[in-house]
Amino acid sequence: GTDDTATGSGPGTYRVTVRDAYGCTQQETVEIQYLTSGIGSMRNGSTTISVFPNPANNLLNLVIDAQQQVNAKVEVVDLTGRILYTAPVVAAGHYTYAINTTNFSAGVYTLQLNAENQSARQKFIVAH
Repeated sequence: GTDDTATGSGPGTYRVTVRDAYGCTQQETVEIQYLTSGIGSMRNGSTTISVFPNPANNLLNLVIDAQQQVNAKVEVVDLTGRILYTAPVVAAGHYTYAINTTNFSAGVYTLQLNAENQSARQKFIVAH
């Protein structure tokens, strides 16, 4: 159809081939760096983060699932790379951390969780 969707894929480089009704094809390479929703992982795979709701209005919840205690720093970064929010977080097990987004302008942001030479990133949208 004209609106086929591929699901279940994460960030990476993909080769997309489109074939029309006459058999003509067009190929493109597409790189997906971030997903606007979903789960981000630390490099060692033992810690995952997710954010909700996405888009956020006045509050964004960060959920950290860590097999071991994680001493981390949470940052919210805008599209220009400016850090708008930073806070220390100590998490173990299933941990939820709330971030007030009322002072953020509507737009796209990246939440970064940085811990001991590891990091996880998750894009989110603020829509007031």
